[in-house]
Amino acid sequence: YSGHSKGYGFVFSRGGNVVKQFTADENGTWDGHILKLHEHYLYSDGKTQERDWTYSRDADGTWIGRTPDVVGVTTGSESGNAYRMHYTFNLASSGSDHTLDFDDWQWMVGPKVMMNRAWGTKFGVTFAEIEATFIHD
Repeated sequence: YSGHSKGYGFVFSRGGNVVKQFTADENGTWDGHILKLHEHYLYSDGKTQERDWTYSRDADGTWIGRTPDVVGVTTGSESGNAYRMHYTFNLASSGSDHTLDFDDWQWMVGPKVMMNRAWGTKFGVTFAEIEATFIHD
């Protein structure tokens, strides 16, 4: 995540229909202990979002992430070329007063290409799915 990545993706409804398309610009810095990641999203409806993450690793190797849109913290782990994180996302920045629980997977599929798939659920029902590809400069 250190450096710049460009992302391209879709948000799918509960019924599997595309409800938004987006591009993302991500800039990360890694100091050996803390990863800081700034995200800028541009959606097909013209709306934009900015988000700043801070990630660190705890003693057992679990990644802990923080951003104002997440209730509590994000927890994540790596296995091979995959990274998986769980978090509860507050949708206020999207104009809603609801939260969704996310199961978020990322796979490095090439030296500079990462694919991302995330499911947002509430009470065990999937309400949104996000799929994206990120290309690192």
